[in-house]
Amino acid sequence: MAKMIDAWRRKVRDGAPFGSAVKGWVPEQDAVVIASGESAGSLDVALENAIYIREGGKKIKAAIAEGLAYPVLLIAVLVAFLYLVAVKIVPAFDDVYAKENWTGSGGSLAAVADFMNNYLVPSGITLFVVILTAILALPRWTGAGRVTADKIPPFSMYRLSVGAGFLLSMSAMVRAGVALPRALKIMRRNASPYFKSRLNAALGHLLEGKNFGDALHASKHDFPDKEAVNDLRAYALLDGFDETLETLGSEWMEDSVEKIKEQSAIMRNASMIILGTVFAWISSGIFSLQTQVTQALQ
Repeated sequence: MAKMIDAWRRKVRDGAPFGSAVKGWVPEQDAVVIASGESAGSLDVALENAIYIREGGKKIKAAIAEGLAYPVLLIAVLVAFLYLVAVKIVPAFDDVYAKENWTGSGGSLAAVADFMNNYLVPSGITLFVVILTAILALPRWTGAGRVTADKIPPFSMYRLSVGAGFLLSMSAMVRAGVALPRALKIMRRNASPYFKSRLNAALGHLLEGKNFGDALHASKHDFPDKEAVNDLRAYALLDGFDETLETLGSEWMEDSVEKIKEQSAIMRNASMIILGTVFAWISSGIFSLQTQVTQALQ
C-alpha cells in the first residue's frame, strides 16, 4: 500500500494528472472513470463512483457466496449420512437378517448401501468434474444455449453479477464524459469471453446508430436482464440519460443482490426438502427392517 501511494505521489509531483498516476495500479475502467472525472473537474465524484463500483461488486460476490454455502453444506451432510447408513446401519442389520431378503423401504436401503460402497468414488469424481466444468464455463461459454442457461443458477447468478458491474461501470464512465462506444471498448479489453461477447454484440448495434437500450435489446441476450434492457430502452431517448443511467445502475445493483438472494433461497429450500425427504425415507427403512427382523426371528 505504501509503495503504491508513494508511486502515485511521485507521478503527481512530476506533473502527471492523478488519473494517469493510478494507471497500472487499479483496474483500467476505474482508471478511466477517475481520469475522465478529473478532466471534467469532478475528481471527487469520479473517486466516489470508482469506490461505489468496487463496493457493489463486493456485495454481489458476498451474496453469491452466502447463497451457495448453505446448499453445499446440506449436500455434504446428506452424503455423509448416506455413507453412515452404508457402512454402519446396513451391515448391522445384514448380520442379523441377510439383506437379500429385505423388502420395501428396507430393501431400498440395501440398494443405496451397495451404490455407496461401489460407486461413491466414481460418482464423487463425476460430480467434481460437472461442478468444475460449470465453473469454467461461467466466464467462457458463449455459444448456443447460453441465453437459456443464463436463466437458471449458477449461470443466472453469474449474469446478474457481471450485469451489475456492467451498468455501474457504464453509468460512472458516461457521467464522467466517456462516450458510450468508447466505454464499451474499454470494458471489452479485460472482459471474459462471455462478457466480451455481450459487449461486442451491443457495440455493433450501437455503431449502427441504435441507442444504448435498443442496442442491448437487438443483441437478444437479455443482458444484463430483460427488465433492465426494457428500462434502458424507455429512458435512452429522454434528456439526462447519464443521470438516469446512474440511477438505474445503482438500483440494478441492489436488485441483483435481492435476486441472487431469492435464487439462493430457492436452492436452500430445495436442499432442505431433499434432505428432509431422505431422512424420512431412512427412518422408514430402519423401521421396516426392525419389523422384518422381528418377524424373521419369531
